[in-house]
Amino acid sequence: VLILLGSIFLVNYISSQDRAEFENIQQQIRAQREMQKLMNPGDNPWDDQTSLGSDIYIVKSLDGESKGEFLLHIADNDIKRSMGLSGWESLNENEGMIFIFNEYVEGAFHMQNMAFDLDIIFLDSNNTILNIFKSIPPCETDTCEKHIPDQIYYSVVEILGGTSENLGLEIGDVFLPVQS
Repeated sequence: VLILLGSIFLVNYISSQDRAEFENIQQQIRAQREMQKLMNPGDNPWDDQTSLGSDIYIVKSLDGESKGEFLLHIADNDIKRSMGLSGWESLNENEGMIFIFNEYVEGAFHMQNMAFDLDIIFLDSNNTILNIFKSIPPCETDTCEKHIPDQIYYSVVEILGGTSENLGLEIGDVFLPVQS
């Protein structure tokens, strides 16, 4: 009887592991299909940049001095954040992308599939600059350098490489959305 009960438990245990693995694989397939939809010409929201949504942000120093104004395209879900600016051929000096996480996160950003240098700016929940990686060149290999800030962050802004240096952006400056 104990052997029979043990066998039933083992079959159920293996079945639950198989179900979990199957569900994980199904979730990965769904994510890959969503990514393929984005990559197909005509369906790619980066072909029509207005579908990304965008806001104007002004960068101000601690003393209230305006340092610059940007049109930031909004990447506010996993698919948009994973695509980022990869595949873009160019970026205007006053343009960029803001990656909004809606919670504090940790992790790295990289420059794979990029065509130009970027400044990567990590922000807290008040849009205050925590860290800046300046003029990061595109990655031309399969294993790209990861850029990880010293602390957790709430959102990230990517702008054309060298822009933060040209404008004198520094830790403590704030990206303020312009209210319409």
